[in-house]
Amino acid sequence: MKRNLPILMYHHVVPADEVAAHAPFSVSHQLFARQLDWLQQWGFQTVSLSDLFDSQGILKRWNPKKKPVVITFDDCPASLLDFAVSELKRRGMTATFFAVAGKDGGRNDWDAHLGTQQTRLMNAGELRKLAEQGFEIGSHSFSH
Repeated sequence: MKRNLPILMYHHVVPADEVAAHAPFSVSHQLFARQLDWLQQWGFQTVSLSDLFDSQGILKRWNPKKKPVVITFDDCPASLLDFAVSELKRRGMTATFFAVAGKDGGRNDWDAHLGTQQTRLMNAGELRKLAEQGFEIGSHSFSH
């Protein structure tokens, strides 16, 4: 059985004038909102990664008419709280956030060699609030 399931992975969702500072791992607020609108327009339903698997880790069957899509965010820059989360909530969408466990509230210093702007990462309290709002939180390793 062929199963096609799109998984959209993001890092930074930032104002248009900051996209270059986070390149190549960023999209503008406007582009992100348009992508979410497109998904809704075409009948996609967001699901978390854990929604896809049963308790034994076996991929569940899903109704292809519901058109599931997974949205993930790597590294959990705190700036996602300023725009991306509210845009998801406004549309009733969910996402899976992968935090770097050993960098709680720290900075994305692993990107320094790329010349990208370093940003503050979410702390444990912010991640807890996301989880309380129904978003899935996962680990993106300990140190990236």
